[in-house]
Amino acid sequence: AVGTDDRTVAESRFNLGYLYLVLGDIDGSRASFEAALAIWSEDGDGSLGDRAAALLGLARVAEQGKDLDLAMERATESLSLRLRASDPDLLDITELKVTMARLQRRRNKLAEAESLYNEALQDLREGGHGTSPMTATILNNLAVVQWQRGAWTDAEPMYRESLSLRRRFYPEGHSEIGKTLLGLGSVLEKQDKYLDAEPHLREAVEIFQKRDGSDEPNVANASAVLGRVLCALD
Repeated sequence: AVGTDDRTVAESRFNLGYLYLVLGDIDGSRASFEAALAIWSEDGDGSLGDRAAALLGLARVAEQGKDLDLAMERATESLSLRLRASDPDLLDITELKVTMARLQRRRNKLAEAESLYNEALQDLREGGHGTSPMTATILNNLAVVQWQRGAWTDAEPMYRESLSLRRRFYPEGHSEIGKTLLGLGSVLEKQDKYLDAEPHLREAVEIFQKRDGSDEPNVANASAVLGRVLCALD
C-alpha cells in the first residue's frame, strides 16, 4: 500500500526480526533487521534511535548464532548511534552497556565486562533509577563476573543486594529470584558458610522445581550445590 521503503514497513520488519529471533529463525531474524536498517539508514540522523535498535537486534542475532565478535561490533555501533542523539535515552544506553558487558563476559574479557557493568550501574544511579529491576540484574551479573574470577567474598554482597531488590520487584517464586539464590548459595558454599548457604539453596531448588519441573538443568545445578552443602554439614 505504501511501497517497500516506507517507515511503517521498517517498523514491521523490525518487529518481525524480534519475533523470528524468539522462534529461533536466525536467518529470518537477520534478514528482517537488515531490511529495517536499510530503510532507516535513508533518513540519516533522523532515525538514529531506530538504527541503533536495529543494530542491537543484529547484535542479538549474532550472539544467538555464537558469533560473539560480530555481536560486540554491532552492539558498539548501536551505542555510538545512541550517544550521537541530541537527547539520548538513559535506559536505552544502559541496556546496550549491559548487553556489551554480557558479550565481554562470554568472551572471557572479565575486566571489560566489569567496567561496562559498573558504568551502567552508575548511569542508573545518577539518573534516579538506582532502585530498579535493572539494577538488580546488573548487580547479579557483576557477582557472576566475580564468581568467574573466583572472588567469592566480592561476589557475596552483590548477590545479597541483588536478591533484596529482586524480592522487592518480582513475585514470590520468580525464576530471577531463584537464579540469585543459587548464585548466593554457591558463593557461600565456596566460603564454607554452609549453614548460611543451605536455606538459600533449598529455596532455589523449590522455585526451579515448581516453575520448570524436576528434570530441568536449573534444578540439577541447585541440587548439586545443596548436596555438597548437606554433605559438609554431615
